[in-house]
Amino acid sequence: MSLTGCSGGTLEWMPPQQIAPRRQPDRFKLVRAWRAKGVAMPGNVVCCDDGGAARIIALDGWRTVVILDPSGRELARHELDLPADAAVGFLRTAIDAAGKRWWLGGNRGGQQVFVFDEAWKLHAAYPGWESPSHAGIRTARLVDLNDDGAPEIVVGYHGTVGVQAASLAGHRLWPERSFDTVLDVVPDAPHQEGSRGLVCVNGHGRLVPVTMEGRGAEARPVEGAGQGPGEGRKQPDWSASPAVASLFAGPVAPDGGWAFLGLASPSVGKNIAVGLGPLPDQFWELNLPDGVHRDGPIEPVAWADLLGTPRRQWLIAAPDGSVTVAWADGRVVDRYRHGAPLVGIGGYRDGNEGFIVIATSDSLESYRVEDVALD
Repeated sequence: MSLTGCSGGTLEWMPPQQIAPRRQPDRFKLVRAWRAKGVAMPGNVVCCDDGGAARIIALDGWRTVVILDPSGRELARHELDLPADAAVGFLRTAIDAAGKRWWLGGNRGGQQVFVFDEAWKLHAAYPGWESPSHAGIRTARLVDLNDDGAPEIVVGYHGTVGVQAASLAGHRLWPERSFDTVLDVVPDAPHQEGSRGLVCVNGHGRLVPVTMEGRGAEARPVEGAGQGPGEGRKQPDWSASPAVASLFAGPVAPDGGWAFLGLASPSVGKNIAVGLGPLPDQFWELNLPDGVHRDGPIEPVAWADLLGTPRRQWLIAAPDGSVTVAWADGRVVDRYRHGAPLVGIGGYRDGNEGFIVIATSDSLESYRVEDVALD
């Protein structure tokens, strides 16, 4: 055990990070496709499919973004226009109604998030430079909340600020302080009207669905059952869910249905994944390897189509250097042990082949999925 800090005279002990020996999965084989030699300090990874051409976007350090093609060739490198004391530890992205991709970068505990256009030119910073200091940003997203065709900035804070929404230009639309500390926030399932609700994780680790009342500039958050307008869609029953510290969402369920996955720690160093939906009667727990991520501010869950099936899969990076591939119903496809601490995870499909992207503190690599043997 190692001492990591103290608060009010109470010592906080953290378990040592034990890395599992490298081992191939059982039901498929991973073969290294490429290594990005130009990326010296890998971080968060985002894999996109723009018009059928996969792109891998990765942080290189705290202020640089690198764009790679499916073969690992570096297409572009962008030094982000940030304040001298700012850093980017996570990336988010969304596409507007005109097909233009926007990017948001931020850092947990930071004072601002930053919006970039397709060319990675700084478009806005939020909160504004004149805003008072706060306890730190916990997370942020880009979501079209008000059905205007453009994504809004959604920011969740430590402390008492709660959740705020702002336009892409950085103008505040509304604050919602009833949540107090917000551990995480993700978009709810897409609706036919184009607007999106939110699912927030409050300071107690409980999930709180929020819908938008009104449209356009009049849209305001309303805590509720999370039903889409005119759809009558019921949220899963989250009352029996254990408290979660982080939440992820994506079209991982059959037929592209929206699913949620939470990460929870029942005790220090113990980790479980919690499946939530998409149907009200779907709920599962999956034990994950013990430990705490220490090598970087990893975004430990991604989703991808690795296997060429009608359903996508969750990719869950654990502190022991392993990656669990799982279906939306919690069944494990397989587990790969990389043999090194992870700082980034992603996946993409190129033609008929699936790839897992793995970032460690000194390497960014892609592994092709071969010899798949599913039940």
